[in-house]
Amino acid sequence: MNSYVQKNLKKNDESHITQYLAAVTASLTFLNFGIYQGWPGPALVKILSDEYPISVDQEEASIVATIGTVGHVIGGFTASYLADHIGRKTTIMGIGLPQILWPMLIYWSYYSKYLLYIARIVGGIGEGASIAVVGTYIAETVVPTVRGVLGGFTTVCVGLGVFIINIAGSFLTLKESAIVMSVFPVIFWYFIHVYARESILLLN
Repeated sequence: MNSYVQKNLKKNDESHITQYLAAVTASLTFLNFGIYQGWPGPALVKILSDEYPISVDQEEASIVATIGTVGHVIGGFTASYLADHIGRKTTIMGIGLPQILWPMLIYWSYYSKYLLYIARIVGGIGEGASIAVVGTYIAETVVPTVRGVLGGFTTVCVGLGVFIINIAGSFLTLKESAIVMSVFPVIFWYFIHVYARESILLLN
């Protein structure tokens, strides 16, 4: 099977251009992953300050920072199941839903601090789904000669996402940074729809 897949990849894309585009596009989910991971750094300072209109104590803030792990479990198992039943590409596109929803919940959390908890769980679902599916997708859509390089691009995206949110979060309000965070999943949706292709394993 592995030999069959490699032959099909080489036959269908000798220059590897579409493989690069598919893998890099899928890796953009990890840009949002990095934004999610880096958000508590600048955000919790603001949540605990007078800038946030609702009183939040240290214990509640620590819950905000850690409750996303619940979403990791949900997202990981759900995405693994969906990837085998509706396809890798469709599942990866679906990851954009929690990645755009959690910043919106942060935006509306000015009306209820409990939306912070929900937002972090929802964002964790997207994060867990990314871990479960994207690596498999890259392994199945690129030939071994470029697989390592393209697989490593996910790490670059995580670091870039952390950097972006720490810069933006330091200078913007929680609402403003939430708007910025919601832009990236929309960009991701466009690129994954246009440039990504389904896994060769599923097509055959």
